[in-house]
Amino acid sequence: MTTTAARDARPVEGLAAAPRRSVTRDDTLAGPQGAVPTGLTVLGPVVAATALTVPALLAAGRTGTATVDVAASLVLVAGLQTVAARAAWRRTRTAARPAAGAALLGRLAYALVLTVTAVGLLGPGDLLGAQRAWTAGAGVLGIGLLAHAVALSRSRIGRPATRWVAGCAGAAAVVLALVPGGAPTVPLLWCVVAGDLAAAATHALPGRGRRHRL
Repeated sequence: MTTTAARDARPVEGLAAAPRRSVTRDDTLAGPQGAVPTGLTVLGPVVAATALTVPALLAAGRTGTATVDVAASLVLVAGLQTVAARAAWRRTRTAARPAAGAALLGRLAYALVLTVTAVGLLGPGDLLGAQRAWTAGAGVLGIGLLAHAVALSRSRIGRPATRWVAGCAGAAAVVLALVPGGAPTVPLLWCVVAGDLAAAATHALPGRGRRHRL
């Protein structure tokens, strides 16, 4: 009896003795590799890309604009979008891998379209053709913004209002990009700007601690 009692009183070791730890929002973001980028690593590049995209596209619609200037801006925007795409992917891939992957592909495809357009401007391409190419790229980015909004929701990042703005603006960009004969540049541009900034700003906003589905 004494031996049995001593054995029962012995502290339990191993997994049974390990305290249970609740899964927090930081654990959801960290994923298997531990380190994740901050929200500003998404917001910063998107803000910089927006600051370059708006004047470049507005200048492309004016006569006398140097194609080299527009091409340089598009290359910079493509690079910034690539940085933002990677950071957003790393922040949302654990809780919403399919949606995060779609958002990543949408943003990278947009960056690729911008790069190809810039190369075309350095050759025989013209600004009108560049605008048409950007319209197609904006439609692809719109799909990415829709997926990004879903990934943000499933990852419990940010506020529902900004996620809805990102998703709705992305949907509007897709619809405008599919308009026969080409969509007006300015309305499509503002849809892309609003959706992109809303999605990026969501990463820098605190969540409410529970999942809000779109």
